[in-house]
Amino acid sequence: MNPDDNAPPSVGKGSQTRKKAWQRTIAEQQELINSREEDGWTVVKVRSGNTSPLVEDEKAGIEFIVPKSDANEVSSVIEDNEFDDYVMYRNKVGGSIMLVLELLDLDTETAISVAGDFRGAKTSQMIDQIIDLDEVTFRLSKLDKTVVAEFTYGHYKPLMPVDSDKDGP
Repeated sequence: MNPDDNAPPSVGKGSQTRKKAWQRTIAEQQELINSREEDGWTVVKVRSGNTSPLVEDEKAGIEFIVPKSDANEVSSVIEDNEFDDYVMYRNKVGGSIMLVLELLDLDTETAISVAGDFRGAKTSQMIDQIIDLDEVTFRLSKLDKTVVAEFTYGHYKPLMPVDSDKDGP
């Protein structure tokens, strides 16, 4: 299998280091999914084709552009579940942030696992706005920017950089 087969556009043209980091990210995503499924969870796997900081007047967080097939699956699973918590795993590689976001419905043991990668541009602005708003938003959209799902949480510490002097609640 070509290492670029599962790479989002932002990684496919990058350095070998970024490509390897992306491969590790999707391998770790699969390990997390396997662990949840072994514990009886239902998990929807999503790999974002493009990921970017979300900075709007009243929203800040991360937007994931998802393939149509993943968008349909996400639309189906959000009908019967409330994703009231999240866990984020991330790694900084050069100027890129590789991450796996797990959106969790603890009552039904259902998760949406999203892998993404984005460059650090606008990250500082995003973090400042998250702190100002006192909440973080994760948006899953189609390529045409149609919003598939949006989740807003009042706790954002898992999103903050480890070396940041900015602290969430």
